[in-house]
Amino acid sequence: MGSQANTNVGIMAYLVELIKRALDWLTWKAPEVDINGELFAPINVEQLEKRLRIREEAQRLGRNNTPPTDAEAPYGIELKITQAIEQRRNQYFEGAQSKLEYINDRFNRLRAQLQDATIQGTTVSDDFERQASAHLSEVGKHLEALALEVKLRDEELHKFQHDNRLDRLPSPNALTSWTRKLAALPLCAVIEGIINAGLYARGVETGLIGGFWIAFVLAGANIALAGTFGACLVRQKNHVKSLRKAIGIGSLILAIAIAIAMAMIIGHYRDALALDSENPFTYVAGKLHSEPWQFSDVTSFVLLILTLCFAIFALWHAYTMDDVYPGYGKVARRAEQAKQNYEFALQILREELEEYKNAALKQLDNTVNEARAAEHEMSKLIEEKRGLEGRYTAALRSSQFALDSLLGIFRQENSIHRTTPPPKYFSQLPQLKSLPQLSFDTTNEEVEIRKAREQLADFVTHVQSQRSAIDAAFNRQYEMAQPLEEHFNKTKHGEGLAA
Repeated sequence: MGSQANTNVGIMAYLVELIKRALDWLTWKAPEVDINGELFAPINVEQLEKRLRIREEAQRLGRNNTPPTDAEAPYGIELKITQAIEQRRNQYFEGAQSKLEYINDRFNRLRAQLQDATIQGTTVSDDFERQASAHLSEVGKHLEALALEVKLRDEELHKFQHDNRLDRLPSPNALTSWTRKLAALPLCAVIEGIINAGLYARGVETGLIGGFWIAFVLAGANIALAGTFGACLVRQKNHVKSLRKAIGIGSLILAIAIAIAMAMIIGHYRDALALDSENPFTYVAGKLHSEPWQFSDVTSFVLLILTLCFAIFALWHAYTMDDVYPGYGKVARRAEQAKQNYEFALQILREELEEYKNAALKQLDNTVNEARAAEHEMSKLIEEKRGLEGRYTAALRSSQFALDSLLGIFRQENSIHRTTPPPKYFSQLPQLKSLPQLSFDTTNEEVEIRKAREQLADFVTHVQSQRSAIDAAFNRQYEMAQPLEEHFNKTKHGEGLAA
């Protein structure tokens, strides 16, 4: 009766163990393996042993004499260990395969990039010339209009020289700004007024301030009259036509006479103020009629001399601030302005072409750098592919070592805690499944890198010729925009006509 009870208990224990194993198989998940580190990091035997609780499981099964002595193949925890190792090996394989695909794809892309760069580099000069030509077409009409204006103004200048029998260039004063030259006349009036103010102050009730304003008004009138004659009328004496020449000579005599008369008026007016005359203008009129050269004191005579000197200076300055031949300066300035407008437009065009040129040269340099970088990276990819094989092989070997170690731990602990002999298969180590073969051969890549290096060396050799071609294209395009340059060099505002 007792023997039957023990048998029933043994059967129940066996059924419980079978159910537990079935549940383990249904709920088992492959252990997670750290793949965030290095691609081929070796399996951490100690970590995996703790995660699967191999020692505890080996002891528990050993106390139950499981697996039985007559078992012929691994099962249970041993299968979990094997599957975990197989999973890691598959990760090694997938990682190596993915890396190989990346290397091969990247290598091919770099090879195509290098080839495209060298081809593109050979067309940089042509692209620059097309771009420069298109830009020149855009601004061509404007340049043509400016060039035509230069031509017309130059012809106008030559005609003026011919009609007026001029065999000299315009005066340099005619081509400079009038702003400073015109400013000299009011400045001259101010200086004269300041100098004369003290001479008038003595006879004016308002003192120095009142003397200054009277002196300034009279000095302004003196300078204005002399300047008007010098700028407008006296130059007529240089005209080729006799009538205008006579007008100019007469204007010069009249200007000098007016300057003397103005100086006398200012001097006698100062006398009238000094003598406290009730009617200064009547006093001045009487003195001019009866005693024009008689003054009450020497100060009034000094005032006369100063006034006359300032008038003569204003007459001379106004006469010489433009070309002394009537109208010559105006025509010359129009011609010079037209030329400056044209040359300024050419300068802007040159700067724009320079920008295109510099961009083309920079593109050429960038292309060379890109090609060299591609060749360098291709070399590194070949080395990486070679190294990948060794790391992959080492990782697979480490997985076999991890399997042997983990199974050894389980079988040793299980044997220690058994009361029956261990199964015979404990003395045998299982072999892992074979993985598909991966090709790490670099023969094709080595052939391609040699071709790439030859292509790169040939391209670098021709870079200088591309630079020269860009410079030549720049000069061609710029010279096309200068149709009047030879004309300018020959004429130079009358040199050709004078010759």
